Amino acid sequence: MRNAPEHDVTQDFPRRLVRRRLMWPLALTMVALIAGLSTALLLVQDRHIRTTTHRTLSAASEDVMFFQQQQTQLLAALLQTLSQDSNLLQLLEQQDRERLFQTFSPLFNRLREDDRITHFYFLTPERRTLLRVHMPERHGDLIERYTAKEAQRRDAVAAGIELGPLGTFTLRCVMPIKKDGRLIGFVELGKEIEDILNLVHQRLHVDCVVTVDKRLLKRTSWEQGMAMLGRQGCWPEGDEEVVIYSSREPCQGLCHQIRRAQPGETVSAADGTVWSCLTEPLADVSGQQVGHRVLFMDVTRTHQQFYRMFAAVVAISLALSALLLNYVYRSLRETDHTLLALQKDMANSQRLGQFYLSAIDDMGLGLIHIDQQFRVREINTTMKGWFGDIRGSFCHRGIFSSDQRCADCRLEEVMRTGTSHHCSMSLADGRVFEIASAPMTLAGESGIVEVFHDMTHEHQVRQQLEKLATTDALTGCANRRYGMELLEREVSKASRLALPLSCLVMDLDFFKQINDSFGHEAGDHALVELVKLFKRELRRYDILFRYGGEEFVLVFPGLSEEQALGCAERLRRQCAEQEIVVAGTSNLKMTVSGGLAAFHSGELPEELIRRADAALYQAKKSGRNRICLAPTLDAKGE
Repeated sequence: MRNAPEHDVTQDFPRRLVRRRLMWPLALTMVALIAGLSTALLLVQDRHIRTTTHRTLSAASEDVMFFQQQQTQLLAALLQTLSQDSNLLQLLEQQDRERLFQTFSPLFNRLREDDRITHFYFLTPERRTLLRVHMPERHGDLIERYTAKEAQRRDAVAAGIELGPLGTFTLRCVMPIKKDGRLIGFVELGKEIEDILNLVHQRLHVDCVVTVDKRLLKRTSWEQGMAMLGRQGCWPEGDEEVVIYSSREPCQGLCHQIRRAQPGETVSAADGTVWSCLTEPLADVSGQQVGHRVLFMDVTRTHQQFYRMFAAVVAISLALSALLLNYVYRSLRETDHTLLALQKDMANSQRLGQFYLSAIDDMGLGLIHIDQQFRVREINTTMKGWFGDIRGSFCHRGIFSSDQRCADCRLEEVMRTGTSHHCSMSLADGRVFEIASAPMTLAGESGIVEVFHDMTHEHQVRQQLEKLATTDALTGCANRRYGMELLEREVSKASRLALPLSCLVMDLDFFKQINDSFGHEAGDHALVELVKLFKRELRRYDILFRYGGEEFVLVFPGLSEEQALGCAERLRRQCAEQEIVVAGTSNLKMTVSGGLAAFHSGELPEELIRRADAALYQAKKSGRNRICLAPTLDAKGE
């Protein structure tokens, strides 16, 4: 009888199982991954283009305001120089039109050539035109423009952009002229805003369109004004506004699209170009909205370059994916034949243990094996990177660099109870670890395996978050929420132990004027310097927190009202004597006002601050730069 053939165990393994189960999911996953990455790339690039162009357009808008202010200062400086001309004073007082024209027409020609001045007026005290140097044939009419009226009303220089009767935007500056304290007339200089917009266009390569509401214009006068400026005027039917200036020649339809686009939105023109735009309302010096200023830039090339790059990236990704799938397919086909042998090899405990060690290393975890004598037998690569090769040394020596065993050794409990143990550990160098310890028997020998997880970064982030939650981001003192917690704690302590407690609410005087005159950065700097002063003068256990805006609360534990008043007055004087250096300006002096309230038993923290705030209001009302005391509860009849 013939022997039965030997059973081939490889026949029990489905030969195409791996390919059947992995290839389709892998292919679909790669397609989904490419689609997801492509979509993300599109979104990120679109956001980048929007953000970049919006930042550029916003900078251009700020430049428009800056150049306008700069040109206004130039006109004011020219008028100041003219006002000191003795010939001008004499001729204006005599209202000698011909000699004024002969004397100042050469100056106007130079100003028009050098500074692009387009308007030069001499007005009588009644605001009637004595002479238009730029148009001498017209005179005698009454000037009803806002700047002229404002200069007469305020008896000072008035300047701003005004919409002229011919539909042109002109930056005007009007100065009253006096002789021996008596008003003898006005001098006015003006220039078209085209010069300002051209500066922005040349600097940032941003185009600009200025439109005006038709209801404020007369078509014939506007067309005359455009012709006077050498521009081709277009009065579109069905549109509410007309274009009075454009740095390029876009079609009216594109202007209509651009003007109605949202900030950061892109507009596609009929010729295939793509524009990013920013539309802003345009107001004259009186505050009346007269039209819109539209800043826009051509992003066609940026879009085209991105889409070409995007198409190339997608094509390369698809090609690489196809090659990878082909390679995986071939590899899996070979894997189908060798999987059984690999499974037998993986059954080997040594290789399986190495696999686990590698996995733990890949997860960034440290692994250490300690014997019953607390000596380190084995460590993985991650642990070696943290503490060096500490094999053979005692665990307390290798980890804590200590010759003495830990007083509260967790390993003794693990060995004694045979249960796992979890704890946190902080080292002297600031590192923080979470440790899981468990008993293990290896090759018949008992020991302990510990897994270390480095939580230093998470611990630092947690500390930073706790600091952010309790600290005012600008000044570095306690914020309102944390300050109120500290105040509530001190109020409870003072009430429980019958200790004195005083609360001072201080406010920086004329803070809005500092922001308006020197900018918000100067205001922020003033608040920071004020807090520095407070911290220098306060005791270690006094409480300081920002209550809101430029208002701060100072709490004096253990001080009576009289003692706290002395501290408050010292702070007030120190602040008044200190000068703050603000970049671009002269040294800034500041003062503070304060309201001081003494704590009464049973009073809530909010009530204490409310009384101190009322005293602060009294200090402000009484002239600022002073400390006022809050009335007692008995005085208020409570």
